[in-house]
This record gives sequence, structure tokens and C-alpha cells, in this order.
Amino acid sequence: MLEREKSGKKKILVVEDEAVNQRVIERTIQGDEYHLLISGSSEEALFKFQSEPISHVLTDVNLGESLTGLDLARTFKLMNPNVKIVVMSSDETNEGKVGDWGVFLKKPFTKDELSAAFDQS
Repeated sequence: MLEREKSGKKKILVVEDEAVNQRVIERTIQGDEYHLLISGSSEEALFKFQSEPISHVLTDVNLGESLTGLDLARTFKLMNPNVKIVVMSSDETNEGKVGDWGVFLKKPFTKDELSAAFDQS
């Protein structure tokens, strides 16, 4: 189950560098039960992860930076072994690259599929 913040919403750090994809993700999973922290870069995501308690991360594999979403997810896991990580990509060949520190989710996905992925991670 996703950790809830004081407002009763589940907090998810979303790392996606494409603005269009950010909006699609927001529309897909935003709701009364979710509070999304959107980061457009790995640097911004690292700052947010260090600045506030985050227990769930949804990151794209390809961030167009020196740090990939896979690198970022491994870093988050080293910083907090209990963080739940879902790595997303439209390219299924990335599924085998996630390792045992997260769960792969193919884009596009539904809110229920994301919840199930977090439950598995």
C-alpha cells in the first residue's frame, strides 16, 4: 500500500523529462488519492528525494541525461532501501534491465496497473 501524507493522499515522485508524458501521467493517475511530485530531470528528482520523505518513485528509463532512470532508481534504492520503485518505458526491452530493486511497467498504463506494480515492488 502506498504511504499517505498528512492530507490522506498517496505521494509519488514521478521522474519524466517529456512535458507531454508528464501531463499524460498526471491525467492517468492523479486523483483524490494521489499527490504527484513531478520532476523533469534526474537532478531535480534527486533534490526532491533528499528534501522530503518519499516512499514511492515512478521513473522513465530514458531521461535524456547522463543519469538514466535506471541509474536514478539504483541511487534511490541505495539512499533508502525501503523505497518502492517502478521503472516505466514504452520499450519492452528495458524490462530485463530493472533488476531486483524495482518493477518494470510498460507505457501506457492504467492507475490500477501502477498500483499493482507498486504492490509488487
